[in-house]
Amino acid sequence: MNARIKPYIQRLMLVLLFLCCQAGSGADAQSLSTPFPSGFRNTRPNELQGSASLHPVFEKLKRGLPVRVMQIGDSHVKGKYLPQALESTLRATFPGIRFSFYGINGAWARRFYEHDMISRVAAENPDLLVISFGTNEAHGSALDRQAHAKTMDLLTQRIRERCPDVCFLFTTPPGSYLSQRVYRTTRGRRRRTTVKVVNPNTPDVANSIVRYCQERQMAVWDLYTIAGGEQSACTNWRDAGLMNTDLVHFLTTGYTLQGTLLGEAICKAYEEAALPGTQTRMMHGSTPLEQKPYKSVAGF
Repeated sequence: MNARIKPYIQRLMLVLLFLCCQAGSGADAQSLSTPFPSGFRNTRPNELQGSASLHPVFEKLKRGLPVRVMQIGDSHVKGKYLPQALESTLRATFPGIRFSFYGINGAWARRFYEHDMISRVAAENPDLLVISFGTNEAHGSALDRQAHAKTMDLLTQRIRERCPDVCFLFTTPPGSYLSQRVYRTTRGRRRRTTVKVVNPNTPDVANSIVRYCQERQMAVWDLYTIAGGEQSACTNWRDAGLMNTDLVHFLTTGYTLQGTLLGEAICKAYEEAALPGTQTRMMHGSTPLEQKPYKSVAGF
């Protein structure tokens, strides 16, 4: 090798080694920040609110004690892709957790304060219970905030009676569309047709859940606001091709993204709790694909 070239090569190798070390030192932080698709607008930081209420769970994790996590909810949970992504994300950081989930198609939160559902939750005796409802409540009539809060009170009180040490983490619905009949004139003839419109009730339901958790000092993951809120959440999911053709449910890719983000938000809250002796690590695999992504059409 030319003697004059050798020093430059050595310097280049040192620079590359430095860059590799720098990349490695920031890998954990980057892995806790799965981005939304580039077309998403008006997103917010992926964080929990009221995470201080989860410190008993975080303390058990820090001490290496067994921790049971359960998610309950509607069809978004029953479809398994969302909770499976949540589980895999949490296990990448906390391999020893025990995870379970149970969802019912069309369920409102009030379905789960009935005796059979309380018994199902009590059988798992979770340390952390993730409560994911709201989509079906938003498809009902105008929201009665007092009745909604009463439902969440009954749900949490009856579960705590059977599981006194449980910590709750609520989530808000991602957003959905409604079918609306309209009349259009085509070639001089007035015809009735059905179009999809953004569900105007979702902001009320999401705000009701967030307010309930704030008033009772419970943790909440406000997916609706994080993903774009009233301005953009629904169109973000739709235009990214992550919603099913009914524009209520999601493709595997959409649910996997949501579950991953929820898991990462929990892991971030754990890190920010600044518990002594804590060390976390996050790794993710690829996101599965599913056929028939929804594509928006002109005039939708």
